[in-house]
Amino acid sequence: MGTIGQCMRTRSNSAEMITRTIAITCATILVLAGKAWSAEPLRVGVLLSLSGVLEQEGKQVLGSIRHSHELRSIALGRPVELVIATAGSDPAQAACAMYRLIERDRVSAVIGDFMSSTTTAAARIAEQKRIPMIAPVGLVDCHHTDQGYFFAIGTCVREEAFAAADLCRRTFGSENALVVTDIAQELSIDLAEAFRRAFTGMGGRIVGSVRIRTGQGAFHDALSRIASTKADVIYAPVFGSECMLIAKQIRGLGLVVPIVSGPAVGLEAIMQAGSPEGLYAVSFKGPPAARTAMAPAYRANYRRQGYGNALATSGIASEAYFMLLDAVEKAGSAEPEAIRGALAELRSVNEKDRIAEALSAK
Repeated sequence: MGTIGQCMRTRSNSAEMITRTIAITCATILVLAGKAWSAEPLRVGVLLSLSGVLEQEGKQVLGSIRHSHELRSIALGRPVELVIATAGSDPAQAACAMYRLIERDRVSAVIGDFMSSTTTAAARIAEQKRIPMIAPVGLVDCHHTDQGYFFAIGTCVREEAFAAADLCRRTFGSENALVVTDIAQELSIDLAEAFRRAFTGMGGRIVGSVRIRTGQGAFHDALSRIASTKADVIYAPVFGSECMLIAKQIRGLGLVVPIVSGPAVGLEAIMQAGSPEGLYAVSFKGPPAARTAMAPAYRANYRRQGYGNALATSGIASEAYFMLLDAVEKAGSAEPEAIRGALAELRSVNEKDRIAEALSAK
């Protein structure tokens, strides 16, 4: 009996050990599974004009967002993965790219383009698919609310054109404006029309219009008519190197009146190439007005990388990235609906800090 009892106790102990081992193993598997789940990347779409006429600007803004990602790449204990797509400087391409980011890449949110027309096209898809989108620029018609899925921390076309008109009338005292429009760019057309309304509404006169097309290279024939208009300011919402080329050709005609453009002209590489005197870029909420906690670190890192001072469009793009991650942390979730609600709260606070400033491009 003693031997039998000892064997029974041994078997009982063995069974208990096996049970404990199984329980510990299951618990370990659950813990590891939980860690694996929490380490799954938080996928954030980045939709920028990385091809087409605004390719150079798009690459600069992408560099800004990547700098921001280097500074802060974790949210909710999960690595942030940037899923990059090109808007192609074209609204139709932007809409298609937005569909792919949502349907194929399964992003939780999207950082939008710096161009209003492509942003507007993508925002329509964001609303349909109920995916939050935050952009460094507003929609073409300025119509967006915090009840939807689109959020802007920059300006819309109407606001930017109003700032340009205000600069011309109040700062320069200009009365007669000539408008140069790039008919190949929807954003340029929209800005030109909005400027006309704003400038005349402030008591100014539009004394002439010149239409150019991106890629022409030589604009002398079109610009030669400017002198006869007696304009005392020129509004040219033309982007990147084309704006610099137009400005230099205007100066070559002997005209010394101020030339006002939009924020996309403010590329440091172009500045280093030499911009003519009296060329101004108009921007809302440049980097000095940044309000997220990471903004000072971003600007310092940007300088350390050898890029000089962060320019307006790049600074606002970094703000969009940091604000999106703030929203994820505030929501405590990577679910699009939760992020949308948190973005609405954060944007309503940051909107109070919007500052209009005219930045000389020289």
